Amino acid sequence: LVARPTEIERLRQYKTGSILRVKLKNFLTYAAVEFRPGPRLNVVIGPNGTGKSTILCAICLGLGGQPPLLGRADDARTFIKNDEEIAEIEIELSPPNNTSTNN
Repeated sequence: LVARPTEIERLRQYKTGSILRVKLKNFLTYAAVEFRPGPRLNVVIGPNGTGKSTILCAICLGLGGQPPLLGRADDARTFIKNDEEIAEIEIELSPPNNTSTNN
């Protein structure tokens, strides 16, 4: 039987500033979604039209990128899901970890 890592042990796997969690609400094609990338390489794959670019747009906007940078629209309001008033992007980043050897 293998014990699950504690939250501190899990966080030590991530470099400072790594994305721990992304949560979207009413963002383009997503009514609500939350995902937790792993501490290493993450790849977004899927058929055309399934929301891969939407995830990347949300990460860029959520980290302060401007809409024109994405090449989709000049106004952030165009990223709100149809028939909704507001969209939310929540991104949780890994905190500084001085004891980690992978920083």
